[in-house]
Amino acid sequence: MKLTNITTSNVKKVEDSLYLELPNNVINELSICESDTFIVTVSKGKMQLMVYSNTDIPAVIYNELLSFFKADEAIIAKWLQTPKNLLENKAPIEFLNSECGIETILDLINRMKTGDLS
Repeated sequence: MKLTNITTSNVKKVEDSLYLELPNNVINELSICESDTFIVTVSKGKMQLMVYSNTDIPAVIYNELLSFFKADEAIIAKWLQTPKNLLENKAPIEFLNSECGIETILDLINRMKTGDLS
């Protein structure tokens, strides 16, 4: 899975329907690739879009995260993109391009499972 945080946009309710306001630059970003899929989360009247492709996250990492976060793809996407103190303020997704980085992320996931974040 490759993640790109696109933007946060306003959601408007008209009668019984919700509409998402997207600026032109976001519309351009959404047409990155036909195979891209989007994760949509809504919180406090704001909708967050993340584009991803399942091919770039190693299965071992993705499966661990699915298990840990109870298959909540929005939380997985956010966790992968959020810088972590234990990773020298880098996002986990930045580590997935090498075997050493993959081991680092697996170690972090195992530490989260045991509550050892020291």
